[in-house]
Amino acid sequence: MNSPTYDGLAVVTESPLNAETKPASWLKKVTPNSEFYIRNHFPIPEINSENWSLKVSGQIDSELKFSLDEIKSWPKVTKRVLLECAGNGRKSLDPPIKGTNWGFGAIAQAEFSGTSLKQLIDRVQPHPSSVEALFVGADFGKVRTGDEIPYARSMPIEATLDEDIILCWEMNGSPLPKAHGFPLRLLVPGRYGMSSVKWLDEIQFIDTNFDGFFQVDDYVYIQAEGIIDGTPVGPMRVRSLIASHESGQTIQPGSHTIQGIAWSGEGQLTQVELSQDGGATWMQAVLNPDPNDYAWTPWSIEVEIADLGAIELMSRAQDSAGNQQPLQQYWNKGGYGNNIVQRVSVEVAS
Repeated sequence: MNSPTYDGLAVVTESPLNAETKPASWLKKVTPNSEFYIRNHFPIPEINSENWSLKVSGQIDSELKFSLDEIKSWPKVTKRVLLECAGNGRKSLDPPIKGTNWGFGAIAQAEFSGTSLKQLIDRVQPHPSSVEALFVGADFGKVRTGDEIPYARSMPIEATLDEDIILCWEMNGSPLPKAHGFPLRLLVPGRYGMSSVKWLDEIQFIDTNFDGFFQVDDYVYIQAEGIIDGTPVGPMRVRSLIASHESGQTIQPGSHTIQGIAWSGEGQLTQVELSQDGGATWMQAVLNPDPNDYAWTPWSIEVEIADLGAIELMSRAQDSAGNQQPLQQYWNKGGYGNNIVQRVSVEVAS
């Protein structure tokens, strides 16, 4: 495989590599692989696809291994899916949060191809004693407990029957890039990216609830108002972002088209509003819904900007479940699910 380049990204940490998608990329229907944000907990593993196989074990009749070619022979599906890191926007929290210091760029979408996880479930026939499916990645390293472990996440066995969950080997028509899980990853649409285990190495069917580090220590809400400590981070919260303008930009007075994206993992997106006066008044944007259920919704609005000086653009989204982006931060110890309204400060000068 060719060595990847990250010129299209804003690097947040170099070891492990974590990098953000830039706002201009959100204006594209799909994010090019070179511009797709990268989230890693550990160093990227070296995997030779020629001798790689997916191990399946646990509550099944006998341990199995599936080669990449065998998995690729199963019915293929392609879905346009957005992925967002659960810590997206963490940088805006006050007081500051320990962890990867994400701005708003841990969000991107692509055309992902693979086969439904249900294809594997139907073949291996987990025993009725199975409670969860555990997905283990090939990436590993030391966590704050001092243990050295692989990245692993589980889901209830009934959730594995969702045909929208994909064993993915292709991204935007090319083999999965090394940084995005080559040769095979799990893709769980609608949920934050931690659920979509990369470099998938093994699937275990277990008869108890998994209590691994990335299941019960990380990616749970702690000190979050209105939520019991230890509640797992779940679907993506409703959010919108401004893509056409960035803070620090200088614009001229007159007519401007403000564009952006919006999405929700908890319902269908129903509305996006824009404020150009710091939230005092709001105007409704025009939505351009994507026919793909798990893609973001582009939006735009024409505004007249007359006054010179600094102005603050804000967008907020609402979904069919009645969720609306808050104007105040959603602070919690992990900095998860913070879908505060984005504020973009620009200077108007003639």
